[in-house]
Amino acid sequence: MVLNSGGNGASSESKSLNNNVTLGNEIYAGKEVLGISYPEGEKLDGLIGWNFFEDKIVEIDYESKELLISDKLPDYYVRYTKTKLKFIDGLPYINVTVYKGKKKIKFWTMLDTGYNSIFKVYYNTVTANNLLNAYPVIGESTSHGTDGTVVKSDYALLPRVEIAGYQIYNMPADLVKTKVDSHIPALFGGNLLKRFHIILDFKNKEVYLKPNIMINSGF
Repeated sequence: MVLNSGGNGASSESKSLNNNVTLGNEIYAGKEVLGISYPEGEKLDGLIGWNFFEDKIVEIDYESKELLISDKLPDYYVRYTKTKLKFIDGLPYINVTVYKGKKKIKFWTMLDTGYNSIFKVYYNTVTANNLLNAYPVIGESTSHGTDGTVVKSDYALLPRVEIAGYQIYNMPADLVKTKVDSHIPALFGGNLLKRFHIILDFKNKEVYLKPNIMINSGF
């Protein structure tokens, strides 16, 4: 059994070692597989973690719905905007600026393609920067952890968010108001990431972003 940490806390799960995993036409040997008891009704069979790709270049093309894995950057990477990729506990983060009035607030935000919402800011980051009641609240959201933890968030409208130099206006975000044992500052989900072509260079710890045709689609 191992301790698996998530956004809503941690739980003990079983682990299998030295597995062969087939992805496309490639076989990846010696991989660890974690068995997580997701709540009944979850609409997925499994997840592939970022560390699965180690030193590879991973390109995510949401327009063509393709995941491309290679050993070197494509020639067209020069048309993308580069920003630093930071790994915290093996997970990739980029630096994000959130505007609160005239004040700029910066913190590291995880890239989480498995999260189907937009932008979640966790309790410790919310309280440290006094973000609750700082923005118009348009609703309330509830999330359930793999261990059954229930977390409440204000669904708020952020007037301006800066990502790798790109400005996004009036972006909804979940501002967590339930105190949970999580070290994650914040995360971007698929409903935001799908608006960009993304190239991840894990070896050099860099990420390349370029808006796609969905950049101005409604949230």
